[in-house]
Amino acid sequence: MNCHPTYCGMTATVTDAGEIHLSPNRNHPESKGFLCQRGHSVHEIIDHSARLLRPLQRNDRKGEWQPRNWDPLMDDLAKRLARPERVAIWMGHGAVVSDLNRPLLFHFAHTLGITVWDPAVVCWAAGAFGLAATGIVETNTKEDMAQHAECILLWGWNVVSQPTTGPYLMEAKKRGATLVAIDCRQSETAKIADEVLLIHPDTDAALALAMAHVLVRDGYVNRDFVEHWTTGYEEFAQSLHEYSPAWAAQVTGVPEPRIVELAR
Repeated sequence: MNCHPTYCGMTATVTDAGEIHLSPNRNHPESKGFLCQRGHSVHEIIDHSARLLRPLQRNDRKGEWQPRNWDPLMDDLAKRLARPERVAIWMGHGAVVSDLNRPLLFHFAHTLGITVWDPAVVCWAAGAFGLAATGIVETNTKEDMAQHAECILLWGWNVVSQPTTGPYLMEAKKRGATLVAIDCRQSETAKIADEVLLIHPDTDAALALAMAHVLVRDGYVNRDFVEHWTTGYEEFAQSLHEYSPAWAAQVTGVPEPRIVELAR
């Protein structure tokens, strides 16, 4: 296991001299021979000269980190934990990677009545909650996408952050699917996309509303789906009148014809 969300397969080889070499496992059903730089070098962490082996503490944000002995530090922490209403835990992303620290830290915090923040709140949790609140968390798999999708919008998505999805995108592209990248910069995804739309930062909602405007105006809406699986559609459709492609072009920097073409 390397990290979320792919758990890339690795093959470890140990020489007679004790040297460890990692290589991608080409028979792994998920990563299929891919292994990022982090995965290649993960074994170097254990004995790295910069790895922290003793706790460090500072008295203020601008102070120097000073090594501390475990016993007095644990006594100090125990005193602070005696007032759980004034304590909070931020576990960071590294703790989540192993799938071990996460449940332990949550159990520890809940037992003492301590506030604990899930690191996902700064990343995908808000989006997942929004999807769940509107009815659908996952609509398809990457395998289904590779086999059936005709047009794929890579909206603010960088292939580097989830590279094991790349082969499925390329499979869809070879089959004839169109890949459209929407971003505020030329990311690595632009190299595989058939079309790239560069928008001004923080204008994603404007582009989405204008596309929805075109879908409703030109009759591209699946009425059967709307009637059976959605609520509030009529109110939403009425609200789209003011969000025309011409308006969005001024906000996003994307020409009006390209917005209309993309929506269609």
